[in-house]
Amino acid sequence: YGNKKDEYHAWNVVRLDGEYYHLDTTWCDRSDTVQAVKNTEIGFRYFCITTEEICRSRSIDKEPVNFPDFKSLRCNYYIHNGLYLESYDIKKIIEMAEHIVRNGKKFLEFKCASESVYNDAMDKLFKAGSDVWEITKAVRNIDKTIGSGCTYTYDEKIFTIRIYFKSC
Repeated sequence: YGNKKDEYHAWNVVRLDGEYYHLDTTWCDRSDTVQAVKNTEIGFRYFCITTEEICRSRSIDKEPVNFPDFKSLRCNYYIHNGLYLESYDIKKIIEMAEHIVRNGKKFLEFKCASESVYNDAMDKLFKAGSDVWEITKAVRNIDKTIGSGCTYTYDEKIFTIRIYFKSC
């Protein structure tokens, strides 16, 4: 456990296939919160992440247990599900989006391997570039209920980007 912005917070340490990971279900489950619009989505940003990743957004209290650094990414949700970018690749992002839409989802969430890949993706998808429209066009060819617009959210500490495809 540790703290996030001067608030105490706890998360889990899990062992999978002999490797240790940080797992914070509190910051991933938005389905049971008090909100005007009920949200049933579950996020995976803090599932099986490294010590370096969790320390970007919180500090670890080394008492009463001083854990070693957890460095494995093998069981990370995004890696396990092919939603991980080692470098910016619009063709790979389109393939990921087409796959999730074929499986009935209306959003794509992926993780970037580094801050530079994340910044490159944010720039090419939403700021300077128009790659997000290529993604939207590709998924509209699969699901005709998807409109031409989209919205997005991001986590600049964990390097994830989520694109919501709007319905017609």
